[in-house]
Amino acid sequence: GKAWADRIRQFHPEVTFARGKDGSEAAIREISENPGIIAGSSRPLSEEDLDALKSTKCKEPMAFIVALDPLALYVHPENPIASVSPAQLESIFRASGTDKPHAATWGDIGLTGPWKDRAIRIHSRSDISGTTNFIRKWVIQGAPLARSAEVHESNEKVCSGIAGDASGIGLAGFGEANPKVSAVPLQIQGLGIPANESSFLAGKYPFVRPLVLIVDKSVMATDGGLR
Repeated sequence: GKAWADRIRQFHPEVTFARGKDGSEAAIREISENPGIIAGSSRPLSEEDLDALKSTKCKEPMAFIVALDPLALYVHPENPIASVSPAQLESIFRASGTDKPHAATWGDIGLTGPWKDRAIRIHSRSDISGTTNFIRKWVIQGAPLARSAEVHESNEKVCSGIAGDASGIGLAGFGEANPKVSAVPLQIQGLGIPANESSFLAGKYPFVRPLVLIVDKSVMATDGGLR
């Protein structure tokens, strides 16, 4: 977003940009009250979401995908886990006491030795985050979320938290990768698919979410089409 804003200023120096609140739900709520903004969401918008917006001040909401964001499961570099399957991923983020298993320790997803009884510590975003909503809907199929060890205000800080927690784990976009965390390959049909750009661009890495911008079509004419 910042890169786009900087680029637009080269052609339209009269335009000013202000950053809104973090979190997809906060952005959706903000455009419902102020249809003049451009809102960003890191989760797909459903027809129900759009219908709900139409009942607010945002009369003609239009959501369109502007990018794809592959998500990686990050752990501390000391963690010996080689890969994780979709079922294991679900068991990590699904709360205990549901109809499917919950992985509370690293032994529950196959680690042995000193890691077997070590607790899995989830680092996450808050409930207003698109990342959290994506996990709730697409990773655990609407089931209750497992409790997080720490909640962070950005995906960057999720990775910073994992970098300082040997037992830590969390989901964030590829763009947050850094040498202090390790991205875990996905185990798909017996193959370990690395969580890297090459796998994503080759169409082999399936864990991808859309990044969406939302505007109110009814106010777009007020800026000469600049939106």
